[in-house]
Amino acid sequence: MADEPLDFTFKKVDDKDTTWYARRELGHPDDPYNKNCKKVSKDDPQYKEWLKIGADLCDQLEKDILQDEGDGWVFLADTDGVVSHRKENEGSNILTFKGCTVIPSTAEIIRLFLIQMDQRKYWDPTFVEGNFEYEAEVTARLVTNVYSAPWPVSYRDFVCIASEALREDGLFLAGIHSIEHDEFPDRDGFVRGIIYSSGFVIKPIEGTPDGLPQCRVWYTGTVDTAGWIPVAVANVVNSNQPQNLASLRKLVISVADMLMDVIKDLFRLESFTAANIENIFSSALEKHGHDEHPDILYDALKNYFLEKRVGPTDEDLLNQMETQGKKNTMHKIFRSFQHYMLTMKDGKEIYAMAQEFFSK
Repeated sequence: MADEPLDFTFKKVDDKDTTWYARRELGHPDDPYNKNCKKVSKDDPQYKEWLKIGADLCDQLEKDILQDEGDGWVFLADTDGVVSHRKENEGSNILTFKGCTVIPSTAEIIRLFLIQMDQRKYWDPTFVEGNFEYEAEVTARLVTNVYSAPWPVSYRDFVCIASEALREDGLFLAGIHSIEHDEFPDRDGFVRGIIYSSGFVIKPIEGTPDGLPQCRVWYTGTVDTAGWIPVAVANVVNSNQPQNLASLRKLVISVADMLMDVIKDLFRLESFTAANIENIFSSALEKHGHDEHPDILYDALKNYFLEKRVGPTDEDLLNQMETQGKKNTMHKIFRSFQHYMLTMKDGKEIYAMAQEFFSK
């Protein structure tokens, strides 16, 4: 592995490049949210039905983000870098809400925070859990989600088709739409909510003045929380959902900064032992405010070094890195995280450090 040639040319990210979608990460079968996911045969009537729901969902998301105030959207606020709007729906008192922000990263990386269930809790405080239950195609999967609510309101659960798509112009769409399914009836202790074509749209835009990639990201959602909560109250609660974009933006930035510090410190580390590697991880997690959920760093590395994010312990990862040695470990990190390094403000410095290290 260590003798594979490396390219140390720091390349500016092309905002028109869509090749990442073909190699996008789909999650490991052992991930908690994937472990019970069952395949749907192409002969199953649900197969075509779910694919159509997914395609229609993505079309609706694209339609929503392209519309402006002339199409019935009413400006609500510009808070913490998120511009939000609402729109009335004919024949319903449930409002649709939309938010937009700019995140300094690529669509490939932002997508990971949206698609991976175990990442969602870090930027959406109401998210409790979710699972992929059935898969017709990776663009049409049946998902079950649970969201919290303040006492005495019951938690809400949802049964939806989740879909994602990439347009030729680089526009990425990911969302969910509620369906009914005999295998997932209403459950005691939960109120079954309904989600109408809600999700996220990512559009790569011209990079920052210093050459870093960035994307415009939208959230749009129409949610019936059901139960005894008045629709007016539910609309107020739903109006807060676009602000999760601010939390998402901060998380994407902080994780990139944390990884940047970790990689630089690992290149500088002279005694490449499990204990010293752990000290670097602990310091970076604390510095960037992730010390209470270290899995946001450890799990990503387990995926590359141990080929599964769930199951191996943190100690397993640290011992594996020590056993492989510094050269092999840094070779794997440099290769595996290049898509991240190209988004980092110190990315060029890391490339230079790598070139110096591997030339010895």
